[in-house]
Amino acid sequence: MLIKELFSEYTDNIPNPVGRGELIKICRSKDGRQMLLYAKFTQLQRFENLNEFERAAAKAVGLDLLRVKCRYTPDMLDAKYAGEAVLRLKQDMAVINGHLNGAFYYIDDGVVNIELKRGGAELLSRAGFETALAKLLNEEFSVKLTVKLIEKQGAEDNYDSMIEQAYAAAMPAPDPEAPQKPVFTAPEPQIVAVDFKDIPVMSEGAEIVKGKRIYADSVANIGDINEARQSVVIWGDIFDYSEKEIKNKKGEEKRITTVSLTDYTGSISIKDFADKDSENVLSKLKKGTTAVIRGKVDYDTFDNEFVLRANDIMLVKKIERTDTCEEKRVELHMHTNMSQMDAITPADKLIKRAFSWGHKAVAITDHGGLQAFPDAVAACDDIRKGGGDFKIIYGCEAYSVNDTIEPVKVYKDVPIKGELIVFDLETTGFSATGERIIEYGAVRLRDLELCDTFSSFADPEKPIPERITKLTGISGEMIVGAPSQKEALEKFIEYCGEDPVLIAHNAGFDTAFIRAECLRHGIDFRFSVIDTVVMCRSMLPELKKHKLNIVAKHLGLGEFDHHRAFEDAKMLGRIFIKLATRLTEENGCVNISDINAVAKK
Repeated sequence: MLIKELFSEYTDNIPNPVGRGELIKICRSKDGRQMLLYAKFTQLQRFENLNEFERAAAKAVGLDLLRVKCRYTPDMLDAKYAGEAVLRLKQDMAVINGHLNGAFYYIDDGVVNIELKRGGAELLSRAGFETALAKLLNEEFSVKLTVKLIEKQGAEDNYDSMIEQAYAAAMPAPDPEAPQKPVFTAPEPQIVAVDFKDIPVMSEGAEIVKGKRIYADSVANIGDINEARQSVVIWGDIFDYSEKEIKNKKGEEKRITTVSLTDYTGSISIKDFADKDSENVLSKLKKGTTAVIRGKVDYDTFDNEFVLRANDIMLVKKIERTDTCEEKRVELHMHTNMSQMDAITPADKLIKRAFSWGHKAVAITDHGGLQAFPDAVAACDDIRKGGGDFKIIYGCEAYSVNDTIEPVKVYKDVPIKGELIVFDLETTGFSATGERIIEYGAVRLRDLELCDTFSSFADPEKPIPERITKLTGISGEMIVGAPSQKEALEKFIEYCGEDPVLIAHNAGFDTAFIRAECLRHGIDFRFSVIDTVVMCRSMLPELKKHKLNIVAKHLGLGEFDHHRAFEDAKMLGRIFIKLATRLTEENGCVNISDINAVAKK
């Protein structure tokens, strides 16, 4: 479901880019006053659009706070968006105000660099700004980033530099006869052979980085590590490396090195705490390398996750996968990282891998996009420049949208001028499974004329949310003594009669509640359905929106008490009479099933 589909009934203030967001989940606070919407987007969202929608939607549905949590694909990450993310943080971090005005953002090797024109890096760091921004970007783009603040000094704001120079001038000159500190010389790497079963590493060329050579009959899966262990051997590909300098409580300068690796059953981090100027034994564990590690698993209370304290580390060479078939296949269904939420490997790497396996061609069939084609062409050109021969088969997984939805679902065909029931419901919320009906309203049409009416409250057996009371005017006091859910349903079914035709505006919503109540109480109720929203889209194409009040105004039917079941049903009955009269006079429709043929034109 799209955001605009969920909220279009309550507010018109939905900017187009925000409205196209696809809802992933909705979270509400225990008191029902706050709501979080998690939605994925195909284009980056501006803060002003999100803020405008959040304020309008919260006011429309009676919430104290509504926030949209955006989710994008990693390839959409852009340095320019960091400024929009900062504006999101500013809603909760007042310390940001002013310091980041005119800041310049750029991303380099997994680091979001922010050049400050007005200073304030120390104040922002103390407030936790870097951690908060990195967390926000990591959540939104599913990538691991860090944030670095850089102060650009000008002629008027170089006070710190002057202090440092004065401090350096006051220090005593070094003694030229003092013994020099020995220069660290890296030892020659120790290369050994290994023999590990069940992991894809070569037996020759393993380099001992730390500790001793590792012998092990078995290597644990990282995904199985869910408790502290005294000794464990794991392997994995390194996908992240970072160093951070800190000061402990004694004022001593320390260095924290974090290395993250995965064996594709799970991921874990190795942490090393050492003096700032000491040799960094983990410096060889760069991105893209593969290692076998033995150490102790502890729970890190700072990061709230299990980490590995490495005792022995060996860099190993990974066995490359090969295609040993004599007759090579052609992959006709390959997705690249341009298939959102599906694949993560770029087209050029996939093509070069296929060529290295001896394949002659490959078909790129990303879903809903052709953005991988330029990279594919470039990769193919590189292969041909090197004397190779390779072919790209260009394709796509296209989406088809059924734009001829039928307005009528026929259980028993009847004349349009026969007996029809137009109805509307008011409910405690959107979900037919978790919420309940609080009011029924219906009118009976016979020969396209209103002949009688039905109205009843229903006890929802739960409190009516304040936002529903504001929207409908129905309060808890009004339903005291009302029929139970089953009693009200049975009265409504009795009014409708056997195998009726039910007419509703956005009928899927109202009939879902009727069916859910029937299921809960074991009642068999069969009916045909006419959705007037679909009819209006077909018959009133001049309207951009087809909400009940908009259609009523367009047809010149006057004002009515919108969001009360009986008044909505009565107005909908008048709207249907207008539309049905056109169908019978202009299109020759006789039965309700004839409406579908007209709607498809």
